[in-house]
Amino acid sequence: MKVGDYVRTIYGIKKVVDIICGQDIKFDNTNGFDEDLRKYHDYDGISFEGSAWREIVERTSPNIIDLIEDGDIVKILNGMGEEELILIKYLEIEKPILESHKIISILTKEQFESMEYKVE
Repeated sequence: MKVGDYVRTIYGIKKVVDIICGQDIKFDNTNGFDEDLRKYHDYDGISFEGSAWREIVERTSPNIIDLIEDGDIVKILNGMGEEELILIKYLEIEKPILESHKIISILTKEQFESMEYKVE
């Protein structure tokens, strides 16, 4: 893992913005503070000392598309310059679409599930 890489955590996707001494990791905070991440660290919820970050990081990649999974929702800028939401059902089929458009944001299935209101 290096500065600039993306990480898929159990709570969503973040970007590595700093690594100190090879193991203290700081993630970006572009999506605001995550309450679930705060409980893992006493300071700001986005920095992890030592190997504490290993508890929540599932995968890393320099290419954000590599972290997208079936069930995620991706907002892209389509060929007409309009924002479009794509529910990823079959990533192997939809990956060329994602690669040919600008990705604006990603809502992971875990984020969606943690915020959804279930209608009984």
